[in-house]
Amino acid sequence: MERDEETRRKVFRILSHAAMKKAKGGICKAVIPIYGHGDDNRPKHVASAVLLMHEGTHLLTTAAHATDHLSSRTLLIPTPDGPLRELQGDAIATVAPEGNRNLDRYDLAVVKLPPALVHDLGGARYVQRSECSSEQILEQGHHCMVFGFPNSKNNDIDHTKRTVRVKKYSYGGIARRNPGVSAKLKLVGDDHLLIRHITKSQDEHGTLGRSISPRGVSGGAVLDLGHIEDRTCDARLAGIFIEYHQEHGFAVGTKIESVFAAIERGKASNYI
Repeated sequence: MERDEETRRKVFRILSHAAMKKAKGGICKAVIPIYGHGDDNRPKHVASAVLLMHEGTHLLTTAAHATDHLSSRTLLIPTPDGPLRELQGDAIATVAPEGNRNLDRYDLAVVKLPPALVHDLGGARYVQRSECSSEQILEQGHHCMVFGFPNSKNNDIDHTKRTVRVKKYSYGGIARRNPGVSAKLKLVGDDHLLIRHITKSQDEHGTLGRSISPRGVSGGAVLDLGHIEDRTCDARLAGIFIEYHQEHGFAVGTKIESVFAAIERGKASNYI
């Protein structure tokens, strides 16, 4: 019986790694790191972001806490073949209750990229609306993946050339309903995803090892990899990763439908 269980786990890890590898070669290319600098003019990694295409408009979405304090910090994103570029454009963000971002249960920001920046990004990958859905991620057999850029691995910066060498982070897991944890975190309604985050996970090579801290992955992607036994499934953007609660063992994402709802409100108000 124990041998059968170990075999089942091994097969699951192999299938999971194959699905994650497929996603990294496709939709994950729309996930990019964000850097920031203050008065010292020396960039530091601060967060992750996802590039979206919606109704012909080029957008960047990230965690709102990454865009706070813009009066004292310039945000930068890497271009495919050149130096870091300043992140510019009209933007919207969820409101921080009482000015405290820790009380913001959605933690979303969306930036409408100006044509000049879109040009500098060249042939960057943008996630299309048709590639987004969180509707099936909780179904039996579905596997999910958090993807972004951790702080601890992304401070290899050439400050003279203002170029960076980025390192990716991925974590495979299962999205679950957990009313108890949701209540403790004050997650109301059905706008969030909870992903079990344990001490061990697969790295990009499929090797099982200790999970690294996801700090800096905020603003990155939560992907529904589909039913991992179905090799024809394509990953879908299910949400934006916003926070990790080590004491509860869960990562939290805001569903992608909430992101598009915010975009529509921003467009209606002529903010973006």
